[in-house]
Amino acid sequence: MLKIRPHHLLCILGFKGLGYSNEFVENMKKIVNSYFKGTKIKIIFGVDDICEKCPHNISQNCILYKENVIHMDQQVMSLLEIEYCKIYLSNELLKKVAEKVSIENLKEVCKDCPWICLGYCKEGLLKLKSTNTYNLF
Repeated sequence: MLKIRPHHLLCILGFKGLGYSNEFVENMKKIVNSYFKGTKIKIIFGVDDICEKCPHNISQNCILYKENVIHMDQQVMSLLEIEYCKIYLSNELLKKVAEKVSIENLKEVCKDCPWICLGYCKEGLLKLKSTNTYNLF
C-alpha cells in the first residue's frame, strides 16, 4: 500500500522521469509504476511516500512549499471528494481524477507549483481523460 497526499494524485499523472534529485526520481518511478499497475492508496496528510526521498523534506517537513502544498491538498480533497486516512484502490482515484478534474481546476490548484509551466500534468490529465486508463486493472 502506498501513502499519498492528495495533490500528488495530480503530480503522478505528469511524471516524466524528472525531479529534484536522482534518489527522488528513482523513488517516484517505483511509485508511479505501482500506482498504474493497481494498488491500494492511503490518503494522508503531510509527508508521504513521494516526499520521503525529496531533498526539500527536512525532518518530515517540506521546507520549500509547505503552505502551498497544504492548500493544494485541501483543494484536491474537495475536488475529488476523498477523505484523509481512507484507503482507495488506485483505479478508483484515477477515475475520480478523470471525471472531476478539469484543465481549469488543474491550473488553479497547481498555480504555485514550479512544474505546472512544463505542461506535463496537463498532458497526463488529458491522456487519462481520453484513454480511460483507470479501466485497465
